Amino acid sequence: MLGCATSGVMGTSQVVTASRCKLVSVHVTSNSSDTNTIKIFDNASAASGTEIVRINTNAANNVTAFNMEYDMHGVLAANGLYCQITGSGSCSVTVNHA
Repeated sequence: MLGCATSGVMGTSQVVTASRCKLVSVHVTSNSSDTNTIKIFDNASAASGTEIVRINTNAANNVTAFNMEYDMHGVLAANGLYCQITGSGSCSVTVNHA
């Protein structure tokens, strides 16, 4: 059976996986009054190294909520994945990897 692992829903910066993997997708939800920046790094423990993807949410993105899915097509992360979440409000991020 083919599939992928998930970080689950994250609201703070954290390690997704400390192992080499393929980044499958990133899902972001934020309410309309929040501005956030989500960065995914090829790193097993910190927000440094190669930045793989950056997603910016903005209060002007939608009237009620911001929902976005980035299909990453299996981008290779040699060192693992670290998700950094910064901004002015609450934001939920899910990272799927294989």
